[in-house]
Amino acid sequence: RIPWTEKPTAQVMGTFCENDGAPSRVDPRNVLGAVCAKLKKEGLLPIAALELEFYLIDPNRTPNGGVQPPILFSSGRRAKDAQVYSISDIESSSGFLESVSRACEEQDIDLGAASTEYACGQYEINLHHLDDLQVAADQAVLLQRVVRGTARQYGLAATFMAKPYPEDAGSGLHIHLSALNDRGENIFDSGDEFGSETLRHAIGGLLESLPESMALFAPNVNSYRRFVSNLFVPTHRSWGYNNRSVAVRIPTGSCQSRRLEHRVSGADANPYLVLAAILAGAHHGIKKQLDPGDARVGNVCSGKDPCLPFSWQHAIDKLSNGQILEKYLGEEYLNLYRLTKQAEHDYFYSQMSALEYEWYLNHI
Repeated sequence: RIPWTEKPTAQVMGTFCENDGAPSRVDPRNVLGAVCAKLKKEGLLPIAALELEFYLIDPNRTPNGGVQPPILFSSGRRAKDAQVYSISDIESSSGFLESVSRACEEQDIDLGAASTEYACGQYEINLHHLDDLQVAADQAVLLQRVVRGTARQYGLAATFMAKPYPEDAGSGLHIHLSALNDRGENIFDSGDEFGSETLRHAIGGLLESLPESMALFAPNVNSYRRFVSNLFVPTHRSWGYNNRSVAVRIPTGSCQSRRLEHRVSGADANPYLVLAAILAGAHHGIKKQLDPGDARVGNVCSGKDPCLPFSWQHAIDKLSNGQILEKYLGEEYLNLYRLTKQAEHDYFYSQMSALEYEWYLNHI
């Protein structure tokens, strides 16, 4: 059941199949399933937890068509600022968050913590770790529907757009990943805070596959606005211990729960494809025993890595020339994805913007 509609309504998750019952190769859910099956054959069971950031916004646009912060639940005034991890901000939206929690409970979505983020009206909701990655991605998709539907109940709108405000922080989809071997042992655990050599190899593969994976982690034109220096968004192929400016972070915690956090994807990305690409990169690094280099300290999100694509077309081109992902996600699917994104790109840039007329119509 979904509680945000006036008429009693239910929803059902579905997966595409071919006429003979085989999983359809054009369904991203099945693409992820095939990658998981490949790792399972080698005795590896990946475990993942997803974190989604989003904005609550006013459903009414500004006079120029832009977005604006919501009217606060508690005061009836428009929000003007934010304090990261603020308890007061969480309390002011507690009714909304409680409704989200109830809806998730009804749909068996395993919620973790919720917090305010770095910008006005921005929140993060975490999902619990699962050893079925298709279900983990299912729950991320369902959570997005819950958040948007519940926001409408409160006279608001919610967006998982990567960068709705040019001047404020973007919204990310962060993935926490570990893996068990066939003895149930965490292959990233070395008994100390540094993690195993296998963890380092996995990171090496993630960094090597990052250029061709960007078209999946940042799938839209707006996605690339998120990669701004010094806003806790990774702009380099980098890794480090408990460093939120790197692409791959090793969080603190117990040795048994040693994991990596992949911080590149935007909240607008497809969670099935994000997980598939991350698994592919990590497995590639483990098989090739790749060295990620030294862990980085300090701020690593100043400037931009010249080897990474930070425009939509460049990312599509990198995907076309890549050699890692197609071994896992399949050449057929990636060609279809690339052609689809190229068509979206070309259509977007075929449209004339108001700014283009303003700048050039009467001045050239």
